[in-house]
Amino acid sequence: MKVGVCEATELKKRSEMLSIPFADLLWGYAVEDLMLRVSTSAYREFLWLMSLPLLGEEAYRQRAKKRIRFFYKGSEEELTPDKLQPGQRLSIAMGEHIKTTLFAKENAQKIHWEGTVTALSGGIRLSMIAGYFDMKVPLNIEIYSFGAVSQIPGTREEELIAVGGGRTISYLVYSPESELSYDLFAIMDKLELIGSMGSYYDAYRLLRTQPLSGRYVLEELTVLTAASPKMRKEQRLKQLDGYRAYTYMRKRWEKYLRNHGLAEVPWEDAIDLILVFVSPIWESLCRNEIFFDDWMPELGRFLG
Repeated sequence: MKVGVCEATELKKRSEMLSIPFADLLWGYAVEDLMLRVSTSAYREFLWLMSLPLLGEEAYRQRAKKRIRFFYKGSEEELTPDKLQPGQRLSIAMGEHIKTTLFAKENAQKIHWEGTVTALSGGIRLSMIAGYFDMKVPLNIEIYSFGAVSQIPGTREEELIAVGGGRTISYLVYSPESELSYDLFAIMDKLELIGSMGSYYDAYRLLRTQPLSGRYVLEELTVLTAASPKMRKEQRLKQLDGYRAYTYMRKRWEKYLRNHGLAEVPWEDAIDLILVFVSPIWESLCRNEIFFDDWMPELGRFLG
């Protein structure tokens, strides 16, 4: 078998060998094909994966919980207006260009892709279907505009266990500050009207596990809220604090955890941790002040 080529029967054999349910490995096969396409395309330097971990056995077993999200880094150079090219301002038209660039060509994985592009708050969604022989795998890919110019991506290299053949891949990844900033922006923008409690959970998860630069988060939130200056009010912190004893939000939180098979976390613990982090940063944002403290997840607080 050629490296990267995987007939359906061979994928089933690999599923048995790795003791991974076939449906999970098939999802992983589609994701690996997606990441191969991104990493070898003209958009490699512009799409930074923020859904970590996305590749590997454990990630494939938890496919139902995975949100596939990228940051899109715009070019810092002056580009010809309205010309569709990597680095141009994100739009529906650019989303169509990204979709065509990534998915139009056939490759060794024998997956046929089709889908649509729709708008998201701060980005776009590619609702794709990966067709592999008579099987179909839906993947919703969210792409968000990237604001903080001072941030640089990390690089990850991983083996592709579904594609097989010992093949590895190198790709660019988000900074955790950027992912958290988008979650906090969604929380402070929508408050109790937020569509999914995923932003609350992802913010809590990052605060529990990642050391973070408060300066980078403030920089990102400054960019994200630039188009909505009315958001920059300290009153929103009081509203968020009021949700601690809000039965409606607690029930939504508990339902989200159950539906996604996540460990039980008291709503009060989650909202308290988010408030400890976001309060000084949001106050600095509203007062146009600087903030340099670093977040220590093992302590659950900032170190000045």
